[in-house]
Amino acid sequence: MIAIKKLNPNFWFPGSEHIKADRKEKAFRHILFRKKIRDFFSSWGILPSQTLSIAVFKIMPNEFLKKSLIEEGYRLVEIPKNPHIKHPSY
Repeated sequence: MIAIKKLNPNFWFPGSEHIKADRKEKAFRHILFRKKIRDFFSSWGILPSQTLSIAVFKIMPNEFLKKSLIEEGYRLVEIPKNPHIKHPSY
């Protein structure tokens, strides 16, 4: 099984490290607004996501982990066992 999540984390600019991460800050709200716009365009396929987060599981995760991954925005893809491998090494 693999879990895939599209992310848009790259909103750095010179001086952004000095901005307080508080919604009361105008510059921080501007960054959040730009991120929401980018997320919207990415969700509709207009712009590609900047980053992919992919987790590969050797064995199937339990239902609790699957549920928490889905709640965090991951898309789960179950990969069938390879019928050509007689004795898997895992």
